[in-house]
Amino acid sequence: MANDKDVDKFAQELQKQIMEQVRKRYSETVIDHWQNPRNFRKIENPDGYAK
Repeated sequence: MANDKDVDKFAQELQKQIMEQVRKRYSETVIDHWQNPRNFRKIENPDGYAK
């Protein structure tokens, strides 16, 4: 049975592999906007709708 350290190590390695693939496909600007969203807030008095 895996312990917490094994799970943490697996998760860190998986995250590293994912980021390596992301960096091959997207610019650092896109990655930065993905990891640090801008203009993320509730819209006051919205006047549109979706179905």
